[in-house]
Amino acid sequence: MTMSASRVDRPPFDTTMSNTDIVLVILSDAGGHQRLVDIEDIAEAAWQAVPARFSWPRHQQYPDLDAVDVTLRAAKKNDKLVTGSKKEGWMLTPGGI
Repeated sequence: MTMSASRVDRPPFDTTMSNTDIVLVILSDAGGHQRLVDIEDIAEAAWQAVPARFSWPRHQQYPDLDAVDVTLRAAKKNDKLVTGSKKEGWMLTPGGI
């Protein structure tokens, strides 16, 4: 895998994967296992990977920051897979790696 500015070249995500699993893989690819990653970088990569799930409903040419934020907040609250916030950035916990 090679990483460009905000994207990892990989096979497409399986359509049965949950949004949480997709976002966690993207966060890891962006270095989130070692450092905080800005939500805009995560949202852009998620949108590039699966635009139908991570775009505005009526304007799919735009990434949906809220779809990623809701996913990350749920992963933090329910499963303790990530730490951080929309303001400070997000990072994987040992449970999310």
